[in-house]
Amino acid sequence: FGSPDALYDWDDFTTHPCYQWAGLRCVRFDGHITSMNLLDMKLDGYLPENIGNLQWLEELYLGGNRLHGGLPPSISQLPSLYHLSLARCLLEGFVADQISSMKNMRILDIASNEFEGTL
Repeated sequence: FGSPDALYDWDDFTTHPCYQWAGLRCVRFDGHITSMNLLDMKLDGYLPENIGNLQWLEELYLGGNRLHGGLPPSISQLPSLYHLSLARCLLEGFVADQISSMKNMRILDIASNEFEGTL
């Protein structure tokens, strides 16, 4: 995602990310990341394929950043994700394949991108 100032503390691996890192919210008892709010943080790059490893993620807010390319297929492997905000990025490609299989999705904001197809 580049190296914006807002995420400067993400290089500190001596503390648990849920307690120190900007934009994260976690389950208290086990530390799994449940929410990632990185709206308008001047991030630049691609959504990584390993985003699908965040199995407890419920909310993902990445709108207003310079994210390129398409949605990685692994995003459809997030069983708890119900709110996805990717508005005002530079994303492109077909979105239906990844989103249509997400059974818990309730709020989807993908406006102002270059996606193709219908949901």
